[in-house]
Amino acid sequence: MAFSKILVPTDGSELTKSAVRKAMELAEMSNGTVTALYVLDQSVFSNMPLDSAVMNVYTVMEKEAKQAVDFVRGLGAEMGVPVEEK
Repeated sequence: MAFSKILVPTDGSELTKSAVRKAMELAEMSNGTVTALYVLDQSVFSNMPLDSAVMNVYTVMEKEAKQAVDFVRGLGAEMGVPVEEK
C-alpha cells in the first residue's frame, strides 16, 4: 500500500521521534510527503495576565515547537522526503 501524504503530529519526545522515523520510511518507500504538525495550545494562557513570566513560558513553548518540527524537517531532508508544516 502506498502512502502519498502522511500527517505526523509531534511533541519532540523520543517516542514521537521514533514514530517520525517510521513515517519517513513509509513516505520514502512510496514517494510520499510528510506534514509535520505541532499544536501549541494557547488556551492555557486565556485567563492569565500577559506579564513577562507568561510571555517567557510562551517563548519556551514556541522554541520547543520549532525544535520538534525542525527534527521532522531535518530527517526529511536527510531521507529525501518532502516535509510540509502545519
